[in-house]
Amino acid sequence: KKGKYLYKLLFLILLSTFALPALGQNNGKISGLVVDADFGEPLVGVNVIIQNTLLGAATSLDGKFTILQLPPGNYTLEVSMIGYAKQIIEGVSVKSNETTHVEVILKPELLETEEVVVVAKAVMNTEASLLSKRQKSIEVSDAISSEQFEKTGSSNAADAVKQIVGATVVNGKDVFVRGLGDKYTSTNLNGAQIPSADPYKRSGSIDIIPSNLIDNIQVVKSFTPDKPGDFSGGAVNVKTKDFPDRLDISFSSSAKYNSQVTFNDNGLGYYGSHTDWLGFDDGTRALPPEIGSDTWTANVGAGQRDDHLAQKIDEVTKSFNPQMTPFRSAAPINQSYALSIGNQYELFGKQVGLIGSLTYKNQHSGYIEGQLNRWDRGVADPGKTQLDTNFAMSDTRSVSEVVLGGLFKASMNFDQANTVSFNFLYNRNAESTARFVNGKYPYDIDASWNYQARTLLY
Repeated sequence: KKGKYLYKLLFLILLSTFALPALGQNNGKISGLVVDADFGEPLVGVNVIIQNTLLGAATSLDGKFTILQLPPGNYTLEVSMIGYAKQIIEGVSVKSNETTHVEVILKPELLETEEVVVVAKAVMNTEASLLSKRQKSIEVSDAISSEQFEKTGSSNAADAVKQIVGATVVNGKDVFVRGLGDKYTSTNLNGAQIPSADPYKRSGSIDIIPSNLIDNIQVVKSFTPDKPGDFSGGAVNVKTKDFPDRLDISFSSSAKYNSQVTFNDNGLGYYGSHTDWLGFDDGTRALPPEIGSDTWTANVGAGQRDDHLAQKIDEVTKSFNPQMTPFRSAAPINQSYALSIGNQYELFGKQVGLIGSLTYKNQHSGYIEGQLNRWDRGVADPGKTQLDTNFAMSDTRSVSEVVLGGLFKASMNFDQANTVSFNFLYNRNAESTARFVNGKYPYDIDASWNYQARTLLY
């Protein structure tokens, strides 16, 4: 049932990104970015007017603007702001149902006027603005923007974080800051902490967030009073885009080969549920209904004298899943898939942005005929120099991991200073382990006996 919610969410995203923009009929739009020529920082409140018309827009806090509902044709833009030289851009072509992107660089112009104080929230969306933010910040931090993603070809947030100094990605999804473990690192999406699907880990996985939906990633390495009380080693914040410039659909897939277990018939496996490939159990591993929800203890001694109790014990015993040992099985090739969609449109005269993604991974790892050994000197004879064997085992282990993730964000821009966003993140991680240990255990049993242990873990 849980998997069905993701399919409904995907249908909603597809409906929003394809159907709703059709309300704009065959008109096009112009969007762009206005920055300062000297510092490369976005300019707020720049007037962008289509010459000889009343159509236009003003840049937002991040220096971006969008002029909607334009009939196809060629236009001339007039870009102006107090303190900067006016700029005229001719021959801006608008096509039906397409977005024309324009980047404008304004040069400062000397102008004497009264003091003007502008209060605005800094938005980090370019390498220049991120660098400026770091220079003025009182905290030790580092960041990377979407401009850098395009240069390096990072496919998701985990790949992008690898480029930040002091940040390390373990197992392709867990972030360590300055070498500290994941229990000292918190991961956030747009300022809200990402929950971990693993109860033994604090930081959530960020490999389910595609890079084409990300605006920037910031890693904070020192504590300041504005940070949460549980801040310890570091914090990673992934900031996603609010309003994509145009309809953006991306699909990627990958396959990997593990030389230890892929297509190796000496690997291990067991019969799980029919929905293991989706990351959840369909009830196969649940306690049998004969036991119920309460703890049930079998009185074997009394059952020897009570035929009815003996029959009950026999029924309960046989109701359990008979799968108690792994069998030899070859692991398939590792595979992953990611689909992301982003678009913006006009609703009730307001700019609305939608982004969404679905991520699926099925990975297999392990080892075959490894060694699990232990020796010690013992405590009975402190002067003893020879080590005694506690155990010497042959160890085979196969692990199957399924990751299922979904992301959805809806944003509405009410005016230059107010944008409301809704974020939804779904993260499911399931791990199935089969293990077989075989060898000698002279520490606890006779050295001539053979010791075996089998493990099925989900």
